[in-house]
Amino acid sequence: MFLPARVRLSMRLVRLRRRLMAADPTYTRHDMEISAGDDIDIEVTIQTKAGVAIDITGWTFLTQMRRAGVLVATGAAAIVTAAAGTVSIAFDSADTTGLSGAYDWELQVTTDTSRVSSPMRGVVRVRTDVAFV
Repeated sequence: MFLPARVRLSMRLVRLRRRLMAADPTYTRHDMEISAGDDIDIEVTIQTKAGVAIDITGWTFLTQMRRAGVLVATGAAAIVTAAAGTVSIAFDSADTTGLSGAYDWELQVTTDTSRVSSPMRGVVRVRTDVAFV
């Protein structure tokens, strides 16, 4: 199911991969559909399989969009509330202007102990913005 990219949401992550980090977060797929030139702004909560928020103090985040492995845009990913495990993910309208079609995106995490994994990924489908063509 596609969710509007401008909707801020806090979602419970579902398990897609086996345990990769000591904190044992769960993994999810999040697909989006936007118009070219739109901002993408979502908020997610990193949780354990039991639904408990993980304290992400000292963690760093990276988010990117790619097509066929080629980097198209690097977004901003920042901790909102470390103790609650909330992270803000954003791509500016400049990042999505001129795009059309399907792009892979991913949120990559580096923990305070330097463990790296990608707890969230999906496809961004970008359609032509009919209002500003």
